[in-house]
Amino acid sequence: MNPKRPVEYWIDRWDRMQEFYLPDRKARFETLLSLVRARNPEPRTLLDLGCGTGSIMLECLQLFPAARVVGVDYDPALLSLAKERLKAYPSRVEFFQVDMRQKDWIK
Repeated sequence: MNPKRPVEYWIDRWDRMQEFYLPDRKARFETLLSLVRARNPEPRTLLDLGCGTGSIMLECLQLFPAARVVGVDYDPALLSLAKERLKAYPSRVEFFQVDMRQKDWIK
């Protein structure tokens, strides 16, 4: 990561790259969150596996104001960006750097 660029630059760059790979990314987020809401209109805790820069976590925090969101990812650079993106929600987010390819990743 180039320290001369602001964190917002890297988050935006990552999001644009993801939108290139998944052109309907925003619609997918909306569908996912509508399914969560249909199952439980007021979830207390949500888990984002492979949270990346925290895009879905942010949507969850905004849509479910009483929820706590846990983000799991292997990449420390992406987790760093997610922590920065979600720093306005310190009591509602938690992060874990985990290699989910390992059998014992859930401890």
